[in-house]
Amino acid sequence: MKTWFTSLKGAITLSFAALLIELFRGFLDFALIYPKQFKGMEFIAAVFYTIVFGIWAASLIAARGNSRVGLMAAFGVGLLFWLGLDWATTLPIICPDGCATIWFNIAAGVGLVIGAFGLVALGLQIRRKPAASTRR
Repeated sequence: MKTWFTSLKGAITLSFAALLIELFRGFLDFALIYPKQFKGMEFIAAVFYTIVFGIWAASLIAARGNSRVGLMAAFGVGLLFWLGLDWATTLPIICPDGCATIWFNIAAGVGLVIGAFGLVALGLQIRRKPAASTRR
């Protein structure tokens, strides 16, 4: 298990799982939060979410090919969601009444755990030395 966690495949798998959890969380936001708190801004939020999720997915695809930039981008977007949505949901002052359903707490709890594992695994991949190039 340790070798899978410290491998590139494990890091990408955990980060992809975190992406799916945050995508679910995004659907919850659009269904329950944005229509009440941000009327008329749903389209702008949808464009923003699409761009950010697209960057995250593209960075994971690039990371599959051993791209350090892809690893760093996946780490940055994952950290943004981990701090911005998952931790913010657990703080009662950020979401006092809008996150009243149990699904927000489940998504935030699972996102905190899986996201943390994904960020640590990506961080280990970023930290390791790149393989020596065979081209001269």
